[in-house]
Amino acid sequence: MEKKYVFGIALLILVLAGAGAALYVLPKMSSPDEQLQDYALLESLAAKTPESQEFFEKARNQDEEIRENPHNLDAYVAASLSWKALGSMTGEKAFYQHARAVIHQQIKRPGGENAGNYLNLGNLSRLLGEQDKAIRYYRKGIELAPGDEQAHIALANYYRELEKSPDEVIAVYKEGLRRVAQRNVSLILEMANYMTLVGRKQEARELYILLFEKDPSNPYFRAKIDELSK
Repeated sequence: MEKKYVFGIALLILVLAGAGAALYVLPKMSSPDEQLQDYALLESLAAKTPESQEFFEKARNQDEEIRENPHNLDAYVAASLSWKALGSMTGEKAFYQHARAVIHQQIKRPGGENAGNYLNLGNLSRLLGEQDKAIRYYRKGIELAPGDEQAHIALANYYRELEKSPDEVIAVYKEGLRRVAQRNVSLILEMANYMTLVGRKQEARELYILLFEKDPSNPYFRAKIDELSK
């Protein structure tokens, strides 16, 4: 009886060890964001109009170019833009999902991880209605390029689209002003326009004064200062 018990324990250990080894060698599964869509599905969705059918062939050929030369980072950009355009033409989310997966492929290549790619991922996730993902991607873009005003503007605009509170939106603008070198004109102007929109006129006026100091020949800045001074 005792020998059978010991043998059973030993067998159980071997089974568990074997299972552990099997788990260890299994490849890491990709996230849903990284999974390319089935071409048969995409082709059927593109069949709605001759224009979208033509665009589908172009996008599929661009994917083939990626497979033939995976080191060409420009090919990923071209393909993702084509798939995104198909999404805009047809309103079908599968095209946005495929475009997002193509960008993830590029990110995995040497030199492919950059702020621009994460901003594009944020834009595609926004179009897909995936709020948390969109914000995460925009934040990753800011993390990679904290001095890039476009990353801050994109997140602030998305917060506005989501109707977040003025304090939350303004916090993004202010974060950008702290990080962006030379206090970028585009970022200041976006913030000034938003301040005006939400009725924070004094703060908006101060921003337009700052803009006017940077560009005294700009009549729009002068006019806004006068308007907000009334």
